[in-house]
Amino acid sequence: MHPPSTVAEVADRGKRRPGEGSVSYEAARGRWRAMLSWRDDEGRLHRATKSAPSRSEAEMELAKLRLACPAPADGEEVAFGAWLDHWLATVLPGLRVSERTKADYERHARALAPLAATPLCSLGVRDVEALLADLAAKGYSRTTCRLVRATLSRVLGDAERTDLVTRNVAHAARLPADAAAPKERRTLSHEEAALLEQALSGERDEALWLSMLLLGLRPGEAAALAWGDVDLEAGVLHVVQARRWTPRGYEVGATKTRRSARVVRMPPRLAAAFCALERGGAPDDALVFPSRSGRLLEPSSMNQRLARLCARAGVDRVTSYELRHSAASLLSDAGVPIETLADLLGHTSTQMLEAVYRHRVRKVVDPGIW
Repeated sequence: MHPPSTVAEVADRGKRRPGEGSVSYEAARGRWRAMLSWRDDEGRLHRATKSAPSRSEAEMELAKLRLACPAPADGEEVAFGAWLDHWLATVLPGLRVSERTKADYERHARALAPLAATPLCSLGVRDVEALLADLAAKGYSRTTCRLVRATLSRVLGDAERTDLVTRNVAHAARLPADAAAPKERRTLSHEEAALLEQALSGERDEALWLSMLLLGLRPGEAAALAWGDVDLEAGVLHVVQARRWTPRGYEVGATKTRRSARVVRMPPRLAAAFCALERGGAPDDALVFPSRSGRLLEPSSMNQRLARLCARAGVDRVTSYELRHSAASLLSDAGVPIETLADLLGHTSTQMLEAVYRHRVRKVVDPGIW
């Protein structure tokens, strides 16, 4: 949709108070304009304007004007909360990151609320460290504190890039030393894995759980398997999509990274479990493991069902993601080389493996122990 054909204010359409600004579109010039007005100590009205090719850039110019112009008569300064609101509304939607990452930024940005009233230019390292210390005191883990700091760093990074601040103080802020370490994921022992496999025999979604326990699929990858991804004749699974979070809820999308897309050999037990499934007339793009309502399985539902299976097997409860961790540990213990494990699990975190030693010379990843 094109902007209005006449000058139309998109911010602060009502009566403007001294020290407030607006962003408007000038049809004659085909440009967006940022304007700030204020009164000096003698009551004289002043205005400053900047033009930009887009609304987002004009809003950034308005933020710059607020910082560069003399303080308004009421002493108002640009607060961090105002910049954060602007960043969430206009900068975040344009970032080239996944919808899940955007949702994570929005969630962690809520923890920045105590900084909202702090003037943007006055925000210091001590303010950030005090916020992180308060989060740690409330029981948030070190990982959560790190993610909140990373979100703040991204927000302030754009402010620094556009000359709104001279330093990204989040970079210098240290995590609180007493922040709780993240809870370690549990790994099944060989004996526990055998008991769970036994309990899975004949289970409606036996192949779902075995794909994580034996091949280390991510829960979202297992939930998103479609019938066209299962090649029983060749005995392989094509891991090419995954469950992804979007503002609309969970949906099927691309794998975590491009390197996560892979083809893996199925062990006989898993292949037999897939053969036992009744496909009926389901098309290739239909989910193999839909929920009872026919929709994509969600994490909470998967973990609840897995908890019941663990109880039946007589083993301590594990989460669906801990099945993947168990697969990595058990296969490593069985002697599978780390390079093969990296391919099997769709890992990209080992830089040396990715950059130097890891070459896809085979189209099918086969641990070679079945």
